[in-house]
Amino acid sequence: MTNTVSLLLGVHAHQPAGNFPEVVDKAHQLSYKPFLETLHRYPEFRFAAHFSGWLLQYLFDRFPQDMRLLREMVERGQAEVFGGGDMEPVLASIPTRDRIGQIRALSDRLERLVGVRPKGAWLTERVWESTVVPALADAGIRYVTVDDYHFMCTGKTVEQLSGFYSTEEDGRELELFPISEALRYRIPFSPANETVAFVEGLATSGPGTAAIYFDDIEKFGIWPETYEWVYEKGWLRQFIEGVLASSSICTLHFDQYRSANSTQGVVYLPTTSYIEMNEWTLPAPRAHVYADLVKQERDHGHYDRDKAFLRGGIWRNFLSRYGESNWMHKRMLQMSARLDALPEAQRSPALRDLLYIAQANDAYWHGLFGGLYLPHLRRAVWNALIENSRSHTGTRRNTLSGMMGFPHHLNTTMRTPSVGGSRVATYEKGLEFVETIKKIEPGRLLILEITTDPSKISRAIMDEHIVIGGDHIKMQEDEYRLEPLSNGGTRLTLSSRFVINTPFNWYAGIWARLLMSDILKEELHSLEHGLTL
Repeated sequence: MTNTVSLLLGVHAHQPAGNFPEVVDKAHQLSYKPFLETLHRYPEFRFAAHFSGWLLQYLFDRFPQDMRLLREMVERGQAEVFGGGDMEPVLASIPTRDRIGQIRALSDRLERLVGVRPKGAWLTERVWESTVVPALADAGIRYVTVDDYHFMCTGKTVEQLSGFYSTEEDGRELELFPISEALRYRIPFSPANETVAFVEGLATSGPGTAAIYFDDIEKFGIWPETYEWVYEKGWLRQFIEGVLASSSICTLHFDQYRSANSTQGVVYLPTTSYIEMNEWTLPAPRAHVYADLVKQERDHGHYDRDKAFLRGGIWRNFLSRYGESNWMHKRMLQMSARLDALPEAQRSPALRDLLYIAQANDAYWHGLFGGLYLPHLRRAVWNALIENSRSHTGTRRNTLSGMMGFPHHLNTTMRTPSVGGSRVATYEKGLEFVETIKKIEPGRLLILEITTDPSKISRAIMDEHIVIGGDHIKMQEDEYRLEPLSNGGTRLTLSSRFVINTPFNWYAGIWARLLMSDILKEELHSLEHGLTL
């Protein structure tokens, strides 16, 4: 009896929340639409698809006729849909409660739009940390896909990665499918007949062998020259027809293969991502050293054998390398904690959605281009953070400063906690103050020197008589002093030095002191409610 190989083929589609509509529309025309149209013509070709939640909703709203093809393929048993985090977060970087919430949110969206809840999940950027296992399991996920490289880091060989493995964490189990690097580099770049022959060759590995592929759908039409190659020259059509004509290949869903086969054993994967990501996370000087090591191994012909042991950094390195990424991340964590602390009746879907948008991965890291470097992606995260702060019940109060036209305080973020570093206070209407750290004694004292440019403060934001740094009020410094109390508590004293310069009557000074006192009380209120970091 001739052995067969099960082809488990999946594609991943994602666009960042906040991306330009024309970019998403072009991606649909070049990749998503023609891919779905082509697959729809071959009902016998089973495959899996993952769409991030924001993109999935956008496409169903904007191109309902095209996306109906996906639903039809799901209904007739051709397509398996994968879940994951709704707004495509790196699950390892967000709190457990939000991991579960994000996964359930996408599962709910899939059930609403295509009629099924997923059993499998896509891990954003294939970032693996074992701590995500309980959340995935608790949210109803039974298996995920990660790179074969992850398994090689445990000592597995390519020959041992022809099926799925099992893992566990804190009493919860999850099954892991290794994505074949060899297939990722061939699909859709090698000629279709050669790719089919490569898959057929895997059938000789024995019964139950799986050829596992899961990669970006953007390689099918968006990458340079791929639209012509995949669709106009017919690579995708030729590949599908070649697979269906082969007596050695059977296309299956991941769940079908899992139901028909047993696990190949227990495995515990290290914290890692795909090998290129591990290089990108390194600081430039060390990245050069890493690249030299890789080249050395390639030159000696040892790279394929030893690459699992030439490990770079981990995804979280981006948070320590880039202050911009870390500020957003810590503000996001703070927002999550504040939302969780609200009474359940006040945790509105709108606040939850803003939190999830702020957890979208794209603005927190970079590859060879884009990501953290793109201001509109960072802006989408900050807009969600600020809107969430503005929307929280109980954070807005009727204050003297507010009645006098001073914008409402949203949040304050410490950028660099050392002398010469800075802190940024953000207010409504786009008002922002940058303060320089003059003296800092951790746990005891913080003195900030305040410099403002009144020309950057629109008179539409603040009246000229209360413009900080203007002709009438000049700030000099703020002082935060912590003192331990006998009852185990801590007293925080906040004081401010400022100069008044006005031709007004003698009572102008009284009003100025009342105004500044009220602003400082708002700052203490922010500290109390977690708006300052």
